Order: sequence, then C-alpha cells, then structure tokens
Amino acid sequence: MIEKIKRFAKNFNIDSKNIELKFSSEHELFIDALNDDLNTPGAIGVFFSFISEMNKKLQKTQ
Repeated sequence: MIEKIKRFAKNFNIDSKNIELKFSSEHELFIDALNDDLNTPGAIGVFFSFISEMNKKLQKTQ
C-alpha cells in the first residue's frame, strides 16, 4: 500500500501534467466515510480508488 502512495506522489506534479482533475466526488465520498462512525476502511478505499484513477490519467499523458 505504501509503495502505491509513494509511486503516486512521485509521479504526480500538478504543474507539469495536463490532466483533468476532479476531486469533488472523491472528496465527498471520503468525508462521508469518515462521518459514518469514522469508517476508516471505507475512507482508505476511496483514497486508493482515487490514486488508481489518477495513475491511469497520468500514464495517458506520459
């Protein structure tokens, strides 16, 4: 898991990538999960889903 986050952080540079960013739906899902009795597994699932989608978009721009 940690390696996936590190790889994402290393490859993600908002200034140099021309990708469509949409954080609103992921942000809402993340907050909803945390507000649901601190549903940490659900929030982490949303986080990794977001990373996967962003990694796909980053690969398309390379």
